[in-house]
Amino acid sequence: FFSHRGAPHPAPVMAVPGVSEGRFLIGTYDGGVLGFELTEDGPAQKFGSSLHTGAVKTIACHAKTALTGSADEQIAILDVKKHTGDGVLYHHTGAVNAVAVVRGSHVLSGGEDASIVLWKWGTWEQLKVWTAHKAAVISIAAHPSGRLFLSLGMDRTLRMWDLVKGTVVVTHKLKTQAFHVAWAPDGENYCLLFDQECLIINAAKSVTESVISPQKITSCLWVSCNCLWIGCADGNISVVVLGKTPLVRFSFAPHISRIKGMTLGQIHDDAVDVVTLTSQGDLCVWRIALEGGSYKGVPANKSAVSSIFDPKQGGIRPTAMASTVRHPYEPVPRAPLKKKEAKRIAKEAKVNQQAQNEDSDEDSADANQQRLEAGKKKQAKLKKRAEEKKKAAEMLKKRQERAKKRKSDKKKSTKKGKKKK
Repeated sequence: FFSHRGAPHPAPVMAVPGVSEGRFLIGTYDGGVLGFELTEDGPAQKFGSSLHTGAVKTIACHAKTALTGSADEQIAILDVKKHTGDGVLYHHTGAVNAVAVVRGSHVLSGGEDASIVLWKWGTWEQLKVWTAHKAAVISIAAHPSGRLFLSLGMDRTLRMWDLVKGTVVVTHKLKTQAFHVAWAPDGENYCLLFDQECLIINAAKSVTESVISPQKITSCLWVSCNCLWIGCADGNISVVVLGKTPLVRFSFAPHISRIKGMTLGQIHDDAVDVVTLTSQGDLCVWRIALEGGSYKGVPANKSAVSSIFDPKQGGIRPTAMASTVRHPYEPVPRAPLKKKEAKRIAKEAKVNQQAQNEDSDEDSADANQQRLEAGKKKQAKLKKRAEEKKKAAEMLKKRQERAKKRKSDKKKSTKKGKKKK
């Protein structure tokens, strides 16, 4: 399906020990899944499978296994190494919009039926089902630690879940509808994508930073813990570096069509290979030199990004993209907190949450007032109906009493007439 022309290859970079060769999957509108591997001559297609009867909506990978969610209400299990299907998972009524792997032990799936299902990895046993939102679930992001996950619904809510207890920790009401959420490799930050805005939120400090895009945002990728790529509909990529001002260090436009997906190709000591895919099927590989190492490093400037392979027209209609390569999770060590300090931090977090809720309430004050007035009118109507029913019941009771009295008087007059005769 793809033909590639290899560009001059830069100086070789030693790969991190234990990191697999770059394998990635592409889903299509007709239900097909294509498997690729990065080689010296560019991305080489290794296999193609027709796993679904509907469009592939999402792909999640771990080790040699991939799971694909589709509009045909199924989750297909694929062995990436053997290039064979290993079965199908059924539960959702409607399209499966999101699938996420939880540290190789569990799988989360969400769909149009507003539910989230927890599956056991390997045995594929269904462990738990939540009615997570009031509308369709469109994105799920599992925390690298495996203890939390985020779910995004079409009801304009973002929810953080405690996966150990199976309960909602906090619910954020969004002003506008977001379409994607993703954790950074270290789990310190997560990004939330809107049509023309990307919010980067620090989960521990409740600090939010915003990146505004003149074009519609279509995808994103955490290249490292402190570097985020944002893809747009015009083919432009914005490189965001955390902790810097401005947040967008530089931008470049490698494509002329909408960027459909971005994924990790390979991880090196001080560099990362990124694969970008457009709606026209153009596939390109980039190498980003990161100062400070591939895990937390950032690119120094625009020259740190170099093209390894030129894009070529693919001839397919891609829908989703995912890679078997990922950054290793390295939790940040924390000193044990004293009881007073822990209480202070918890109190500050509660105050911040209340402030966010108040801001959200102020923005929707008019709508709340209208709903309140409508509720009062409805209550007044119900009260009036209840009073009318009560009056009607009293009148009916009086009529029945009068009818009973007339009947009784009639019986008495009949008895008197018989006695006279």
